[in-house]
Amino acid sequence: MWWADTDSQTCPRSLEFQWRHDSEQLCLLRNLVIFELVFFISYKSAMSMSPRSGAPFWLPDSVLLCALLLSRPRTWWIFLVAPLPLRLFVGLPPDAPMWFLLAAFLNDSLKAVVAAALLRRVLPGRPFRFDCLHDFWVYLTAAVVAAPALSGVAGAASWVALGGEFWPTWRNWFSGDALANVVFTPLLLCLAADWRKLAAANPLRHLEGFALISGLVFVIELGYHRGLNNPNLIDLYDYIPVVLLLLAAIRFGPVGASGALTVMSLLSVAATSGSQPNSSVPAPMDSVLSMQLFLIVIGIPIMSLAVLREQQLRAELSLRESESRFRNMADTAPVMIWVSGPDKLVTFFNKGWLNFTGRTMELQLGSGWTASVHPEELDRVYATYSSSFDARRIYQMEHRLRRADGEYRWVLCTGVPRFETDGVFAGYIGSCIDITEQKRAEATLRQSLDEIAHMNRVAAMGELTASIAHEVNQPLAAILSNAQAANRFLGGESPDLAQVRECLTAIVADDKRAGEVIRRLRGLLKRGASQPSLVDLNEVVSDAIRLLGNDAILRNVSVKVEPFPGLPAALGDRIQLYQLALNLIMNGLDAVAERSPGDRWVLVRTAEADGGGVELTVEDSGSGVAASDLARVFEPFFSTKREGLGMGLSISRSIVQAHGGKIWAENAVGGGAIFRCVLPAPQQTVASTAR
Repeated sequence: MWWADTDSQTCPRSLEFQWRHDSEQLCLLRNLVIFELVFFISYKSAMSMSPRSGAPFWLPDSVLLCALLLSRPRTWWIFLVAPLPLRLFVGLPPDAPMWFLLAAFLNDSLKAVVAAALLRRVLPGRPFRFDCLHDFWVYLTAAVVAAPALSGVAGAASWVALGGEFWPTWRNWFSGDALANVVFTPLLLCLAADWRKLAAANPLRHLEGFALISGLVFVIELGYHRGLNNPNLIDLYDYIPVVLLLLAAIRFGPVGASGALTVMSLLSVAATSGSQPNSSVPAPMDSVLSMQLFLIVIGIPIMSLAVLREQQLRAELSLRESESRFRNMADTAPVMIWVSGPDKLVTFFNKGWLNFTGRTMELQLGSGWTASVHPEELDRVYATYSSSFDARRIYQMEHRLRRADGEYRWVLCTGVPRFETDGVFAGYIGSCIDITEQKRAEATLRQSLDEIAHMNRVAAMGELTASIAHEVNQPLAAILSNAQAANRFLGGESPDLAQVRECLTAIVADDKRAGEVIRRLRGLLKRGASQPSLVDLNEVVSDAIRLLGNDAILRNVSVKVEPFPGLPAALGDRIQLYQLALNLIMNGLDAVAERSPGDRWVLVRTAEADGGGVELTVEDSGSGVAASDLARVFEPFFSTKREGLGMGLSISRSIVQAHGGKIWAENAVGGGAIFRCVLPAPQQTVASTAR
């Protein structure tokens, strides 16, 4: 062979291919020897029954069809040619010319090829097994009806050439082939496919099968002899074989049914052909044809029952294996898994859930799992669970679940509806993961962000020292002026008390103005947890611009404000929203620094957002943001300014996200950048927080 010249050390694949090729050749040779031996036995047996027009139970073609179904199509020619010597030199019919023998050989070969080709055509890509009722009926159509009918026409035509009759010959030819393919071919296929399994079966199963076949033989022989003594007698013994055939189909499946049918057919053929010892008395059946039709009619439902039973057993086995795989997968999964039926009652928990809760499966099934949910959250959890079932929707919620040691841990529970292949709702499958450490990490992160935000506010106060001093000095200077004026009015010979009262009123107003400035500064510098309340965004923007007003004047920047009249309130922390407005406006002041003094402006707008909520927009006349940086401007420590820390916009995004809103940047058509943030309406924020 061409690959044998290749060095084995350099081409191991060639040696592997050679080994596989040699192994296939040995396997084919072994199968061919077995086929030739079985074909010889079946051919001798068939010819001994009827050496001329056709045996009532034609076995050789069953052997040939079985060989073709179990081998590759490229090797079919070997199994088709191998029986030729036997057909020409062994068990020859008397006075049969050579052309008739060759015609019969070609006819039988073509019949097997047609049946095997039809089966492979209709059932492609899988080995033929008697474990599917659909496949079995396809087999009946191809091997029991189509191929024997066509073969019977050719056989009868060749027999007519010898002086015989067409219709009786076709009938005998067809019925013999059909009967063999109903009872004997399935037995050969089952034995060839499952011989290892059958050999390794429990000895008690072998004993049971032997007892069943022995009982069948005994009952058939007993009924036959009773019929010889009284041909008109019909009693219970005539129906016992049918009961045994049903028992064989149910207990042993196709191999048992086909084996029992084969035994019954052989005994019936022997009796009908007059091969019994006391054959002078006619057999119970009127003729060979009636016997064949009886066996075919009874064999098809018996085999169908056996195949249906095998199909059911394999379906149950597949279901058990599927359930076992699911349980193994679920028990080894790193999450807690549960399954419920359409009645909202839980039917399964994996080991992860049971180990976490420390409760048994029996205590958790049904609605028992609710005992592990935190009492404060039980109503919310069950309401979400029940409403999701009614709506057939995916849900996700966070709640606390008691661990085996008594500690309540935060878990993220997800439920997904299940549907059968026909669309029928089958319940839910869900998972829970422990997110306690994640929530602690989030709390720590929020605390760190609060610290950074506070530092950002302190840094902003440092940058706004001039504006703050201006804001404080104005009321203080006014207080001093009014106090001096009041002192002069009181020092006169006739004090003007009305003017003194006016000065004192102005002093009080300026004091309140200074106090308000200090209050706002203390609020910005104050630490503490978020305190949500209804906030007027227009008022927040006005306070921020008032604080930044002097700084804008020093930078020669015009700050324009377009408040939306009747703007709905937003639910949030006023200090954080104040810091948000300060950061965005200060970012705009920095962005226009390189523009000429006459072109420096920042526009601040408020508006009602689509779908509810409020929108804050800050637009500047700067050079805008590079397209590649639009998605990064909110990242921590990213800044387009040489001396920027890159924290202002990042903190702004954290504030907006904490309020359930969204923020983004875009470039204006005429140049400059636009920063937009949308805060949800109070009811939307509350719903989001509840989830």
